[in-house]
Amino acid sequence: RAEGLIVARCSVCHSPDLIAQQRLPKDRWEATVEKMMHWGAEITKDEAGLLVRYLAARYNPGAPDILPTIEMAYVKATFKGPK
Repeated sequence: RAEGLIVARCSVCHSPDLIAQQRLPKDRWEATVEKMMHWGAEITKDEAGLLVRYLAARYNPGAPDILPTIEMAYVKATFKGPK
C-alpha cells in the first residue's frame, strides 16, 4: 500500500528514483512527509504514518545502495522454505 501511495501521491511532484535515493532516519522521514503535507501533498495522517514506516524501513542510512524490488522483498519476507 505504501508503494501505491508513493506512486499516486508523491510521484506527482517527485520521481520514485529521487525518493529511493534518500537515506534518512525515521525522524527525518517524519519531518519530510509532514513538510510535504504542509505543501499540499494529498495524504491523510494515517497514510503519512504508513509512508514514514515504509520509507524509514526501506530507505534508511543503513540501507544498501541497491535494494531488491518490493516484489522480491515481499517474497523473501513471506517465504518460509520447504516443509
